[in-house]
Amino acid sequence: ITSSAPDNVSKNLKLGNQTVSGLFDTKQMILDIHSNRIDWVLKSAEVEPLDSIGSYDEIAKEFIGCINKWFNIMPDLSSQRIAYAGQLIFPVASRIEGYEVLNNLLDYVEIDPVNSTDFQYQINRPTESSVIDGLMINKLSSWSAITQAIMTIALPSSGVTQQQKGIYCFLQFDVNTFESYTNGFDCDKSNLVFNELITIALDLIANGDKRC
Repeated sequence: ITSSAPDNVSKNLKLGNQTVSGLFDTKQMILDIHSNRIDWVLKSAEVEPLDSIGSYDEIAKEFIGCINKWFNIMPDLSSQRIAYAGQLIFPVASRIEGYEVLNNLLDYVEIDPVNSTDFQYQINRPTESSVIDGLMINKLSSWSAITQAIMTIALPSSGVTQQQKGIYCFLQFDVNTFESYTNGFDCDKSNLVFNELITIALDLIANGDKRC
């Protein structure tokens, strides 16, 4: 799928779990296989929690291409639920600018950029699938403005210094099929639904939580 062999493979024979990981360009690709769940994860190879792996358009194109290849080589795959999730950051100069950006993306709330702090907004707006009759899709999103800081501890004096690294608008999204849908998906339908989830997520990223 990634045109290179994995760097690490670990198995838990008792539980039937397996994790395969390796570098994908400069990023880390992880395949987690459990008895009732399969996760594909693309993340930074670094340890910093907010390290960017690149622009969403470029990264999503690479990741989605890999997953679609995987569907093509797994014709017997069937699934009960499918999800597409991610975390995005958008750098801003200040908390006030961050709240102004969020105001433009969130139609259902109004933030006072100057006199507000600690804003966080989470909402699920279920929507009906356009490709599978009777399928409902969760569209969960969480919005905030966050400050990343680096804490340095000097030993043996144990003095602590803090250096601000950046301020960001932060979006965490999770677009997934309803748990109550019991018909399941064969490989072709799984691929079809997965790409619909991507389209829904892209609209959320580009336009925000907008009124219909």
